[in-house]
Amino acid sequence: MEYENYFCNWINWRFRNLFLRYINKEFSNDYKIIALCRRTSNISLILDSNVEIYYGNLSSINIDDEELGEILKNVDYVIHMAADVRWNAPLEESKKGNIDLTKSLISLVKKYNSNLKKFIYLSTAFVRAPKGNWEKTKYSNGEYFNNNYEFSKYEGENAIAISDLNYVIIRPSLILGDSKDGKILLYNGIYNVFRMICKGIMPFMVSENEAKIDIVPIDLVVQSIIDNLNDTVLEKKIIELVSAINSPKMSELFAIGKYELNEYRIKHNKEPIKLPKLITLDSYLRLYKNFILEEGSHHQKNFLNLIEAYIPYFNLIEYFEEDKSINRILFSYNEKYLRSIIQHWCNKNPSLSLSKEFTWKNERRRKVSSSIS
Repeated sequence: MEYENYFCNWINWRFRNLFLRYINKEFSNDYKIIALCRRTSNISLILDSNVEIYYGNLSSINIDDEELGEILKNVDYVIHMAADVRWNAPLEESKKGNIDLTKSLISLVKKYNSNLKKFIYLSTAFVRAPKGNWEKTKYSNGEYFNNNYEFSKYEGENAIAISDLNYVIIRPSLILGDSKDGKILLYNGIYNVFRMICKGIMPFMVSENEAKIDIVPIDLVVQSIIDNLNDTVLEKKIIELVSAINSPKMSELFAIGKYELNEYRIKHNKEPIKLPKLITLDSYLRLYKNFILEEGSHHQKNFLNLIEAYIPYFNLIEYFEEDKSINRILFSYNEKYLRSIIQHWCNKNPSLSLSKEFTWKNERRRKVSSSIS
């Protein structure tokens, strides 16, 4: 393979080290990566002769467009992984992080590089989320989405689709740790649920035992990116990475989660924890939500904002349907994988996994807790 240059927009850094490990394995030294990174912690892990690093993002980097253009004009591939991944972010912030940023990068590439081979964009499978119990919101483009994140990633895709660039859009579902050992660098999404459970600030979860949760390991996402760098065919395509019919049930995830969290706590002489109660969406809307809004403490009301962000992803009643226009890679989980996810989180976050139960200072806690138990 001839020498290649890659521009990686890496504001979301959970892919960084794994990506470099894979690309080293595939391409030896026949590449150079120009990486745009927000964080500097643990940056030594990726410093080598093949990586040139700039800090910031496209709106705050310490070089002007012309200098950035000089960098971009010599790259063969752009890998755009930067995103605002918050499910409950305000609309304008989601637009800025996922639409405006993507458009800016496209404009710079088109202005300075007429020979780009591929523009690889990391999106989300939930731009076409399967049916759940949660009612989606209609957005300005006439489409329905669960939240601002999904809408903004969809519009980011559209910006790429009309750009005339050769593109590959990769759509993973919920990303968890490596399929071999559960490792991951950044703990958000489902990992925040583990944190809230261990701290005792999640008395219930809106889901049902039979509800599905679609997950994929981070190494499957990285390997998909690498495969499309290897693929010399210049075509515009979308790749969906999902569990679909292989998705675990929420009841399975919770049962394994309870066992592994408590195994870790008991091993370290801590009291075991109780899992939050699974309640139906109907019960939440009819009983729990209004009661807590009226009688709950400030902390408990904030909890509602957190819990609602998870409802669309913890209440799938259908699988991702197959679409012949979309390339699909299916992931099949097993119990060992789910256990490794939680074991890794516990080992890397002992202060959270071994934390004491949070004490609500508001006197209404007793009233609310007794009513929802």
